[in-house]
Amino acid sequence: MPPQVHLQMADATQLPYGDRCFDVVITVHVLHLIREWQQAIAEIRRVLKPSGVYLYGYGGRVTSARHSFELRWAQILAELGFEPQQVGANAEQVEAFLWAQGAHGQQVTAAEWQTTFTAQALFEQYAQRCYSSSWSVPEAIFQAAIARLQAWFQDTYPNPNAVLLGESRFQMLLARYP
Repeated sequence: MPPQVHLQMADATQLPYGDRCFDVVITVHVLHLIREWQQAIAEIRRVLKPSGVYLYGYGGRVTSARHSFELRWAQILAELGFEPQQVGANAEQVEAFLWAQGAHGQQVTAAEWQTTFTAQALFEQYAQRCYSSSWSVPEAIFQAAIARLQAWFQDTYPNPNAVLLGESRFQMLLARYP
């Protein structure tokens, strides 16, 4: 019989578990959203059993048309005087922090795949604030920025149903503390 899984919503910087009670802790696409990400990792270390494994999962685009949208979005925000602040950590920061804390392990590419989407669908993801890069943008600036992005999008992609291709990968950092 497989072990039972229990889900619990909690503050990642103050986990409601005792010390050294888990064999494995997994986070996926979350540390970039946590301002006190170092404290979250300290909590992960606290709840891991000795020689337990921390699996840090994150994704990345190898190549993607979304990159041109990201660059244009950042440029528009800068033109409007808004500089988005990184909230949490990127993969390189997490890896450096883990190794500095004495963890050891390896990085594994768990999956690679082709992505396809239309230019219109990609624009709509920006317009609907699907990406964390837009969450902190004040509404007035967001509305002005999305209008400029739409104008750029319409000039760049005269056929909004054009299919855009990309390559993505999902990576895991497997870390153990001595």
